[in-house]
Amino acid sequence: MKKVCLIASIAIISLSANLSAQGAFGKLKEKLNSAAVPKGAYYYYYENIGKQEKAKELLVTEKFSVVDENNLATKGTSKYDPDKNYKKIELPGMQQPVFNDGNYHNTIIKIQDDVYLKVYFQGEACEMKFLNTLEVFSTNKEFIKEIQKDDKCENYKKLEVALDNFIKADAAKDAAKKAEGDKAEAKENATYELPLVSGFVPAGVTQKVIADAFYTKHERAVDAGSLKLTYAYFGSHKIRRLKPQKEWQIIKEKKLVNGTYDDVVTKRTLDVICVIQNDVDIKNDTYSLKLIQIYEDAAFGIYDGSKFTGKYYFNDFGASADMYKPKDRMMKYKDVLK
Repeated sequence: MKKVCLIASIAIISLSANLSAQGAFGKLKEKLNSAAVPKGAYYYYYENIGKQEKAKELLVTEKFSVVDENNLATKGTSKYDPDKNYKKIELPGMQQPVFNDGNYHNTIIKIQDDVYLKVYFQGEACEMKFLNTLEVFSTNKEFIKEIQKDDKCENYKKLEVALDNFIKADAAKDAAKKAEGDKAEAKENATYELPLVSGFVPAGVTQKVIADAFYTKHERAVDAGSLKLTYAYFGSHKIRRLKPQKEWQIIKEKKLVNGTYDDVVTKRTLDVICVIQNDVDIKNDTYSLKLIQIYEDAAFGIYDGSKFTGKYYFNDFGASADMYKPKDRMMKYKDVLK
């Protein structure tokens, strides 16, 4: 009887030790699991649409954080992928909170209190065809596991609905901005005036003289069919000078003459307004200005400005100004220079 009791006692002690060991192992496993998810980290899911890749296992990341209800942050991995701050923005038509880093192509949408969707569009607009990557950050482990396993589940549909809402709201924002811009442009075009004509036209300089110099300088653009000089006249734009020129502007340079350095006349110049038809190759009937300076060199060996070569040229492509104006506002001075 004592032997039976002893065996039973040993069995109980052994079982108790085994249960204690299992309990300790369970706690250890729990600690290991919690160690794999650092405090402040998020469960993570991604899809790279361009590369047709997506997360195949449960991931954890520390690169995303919620600063407060109006600010989010992401940690970068290099100087080409810097840290970013996302501020809450107003986007009419959007029910879910939207956060942006200053570029609408890079946006985070709050799906629910513990889930954030980050989308990146690589293209001209925030349209589905330009969607490059999507990332989901959540403290809800089951949410991430579910969307990873099934892209037809209810939680994945929440992402799709939010993304669709954002694309529509962003398109509406762009349309409203364009309408406002078109209205302002139409108002400006209705009162637009060309720069004033210069009070001085040098003898011998005609439309053909300017056209020959212009097309020589812009030969490639002309050959490509994207540039056409409609006409030109002598005048000065306000970005160059406030008043039109009334005579040649003399240019002097230091040169060695008769053994001494002196300021001598090397060339003279005048401002020219060139009225350009835009995008001739696509039959665009709008016009812009090119602000060019025409030059004439001093005759060889003449340094006092009394004689010049009579040959004209442009030394650069000229600045563009007053872009895409309607034809009726741009033809005012077409007959000034013959």
